[in-house]
Amino acid sequence: MLSRTSVVFSRSCIQVCETALVDVDVDVDAIAGELYGLPLADFTGARNGHSRRARTDGQAELARQIQALRKPTTAAWLVNQLTRRYADEVNVLLDLGHEMRAGMAGVSGDELRLLTRRRHELISALVRRAMSVGGSGRISNDVEADVRSTLEATLSDPQSADAVVGGRLHAPLSVSGFGFGGPEGGASNADSAPAGADVVDLDDRRNRRTRAMEKAEAAIAAAEKDSRKAHDRREKAEAKVRAAEEDGRLLAETVARIREELENASARLEDHGELVRRKQEKLTEADDAARQADRALAGARESLRRLTR
Repeated sequence: MLSRTSVVFSRSCIQVCETALVDVDVDVDAIAGELYGLPLADFTGARNGHSRRARTDGQAELARQIQALRKPTTAAWLVNQLTRRYADEVNVLLDLGHEMRAGMAGVSGDELRLLTRRRHELISALVRRAMSVGGSGRISNDVEADVRSTLEATLSDPQSADAVVGGRLHAPLSVSGFGFGGPEGGASNADSAPAGADVVDLDDRRNRRTRAMEKAEAAIAAAEKDSRKAHDRREKAEAKVRAAEEDGRLLAETVARIREELENASARLEDHGELVRRKQEKLTEADDAARQADRALAGARESLRRLTR
């Protein structure tokens, strides 16, 4: 049984929708599909805007149903985006869950351990995908755990699988127990296989399960390849950032050195200007003295000329 709700609408909203007109249901469904695909920060504003427009148009019932749509938690929003952006990979997980719920009769311990390991690898790859949807923002460990529990729930519970496929979760999913056992043991559901299951049925289930595991392995390989590429790009980007920071540091040192040299040169220029001013004063004094000497010389020559007439 689910320990937390996984339906897209709240229970009150479901009850309203069951009694509403068909065209209103279609409108709510389309609007919900839009809202749960938006960036998380835009959900409330967009929902309230749709509700106001419906109320303005005289559709009070539609407005009430839209307003009842609950904003998803971060984990639920990540799973919704995962379903939208990586539908093929999510479908591999859902196919695997369907095969596991169909019956595990005849599965050996080694096969069960292999299946459990592959299931864990697939879910881990999808969790990494979901974390990448969050962008550069840091995702808490609790949110990551909620994403993982939601994906785990699809394996044992068809209602959880349907809710994930819908892409409109408002809260993460979890289950009270996992009914397929694990490497350490646990209850197997071999007894739950139909009593009339024959060898052909079992072989067919094994074949389908094998195809699902091959899809899962391919999805994991693709996710690992994408992860390696992303980490390579990150390392290159970090190297470029470090190089740019070093260039910036060197430029800052150059600017500081030039500023210091400019200040020193400005001080020397000011001192030199004062020196020039003093020399100009001395030049003026010397020029005055020279003119006085010239006048004295001219007077002496005139006196001599008069005496020699």
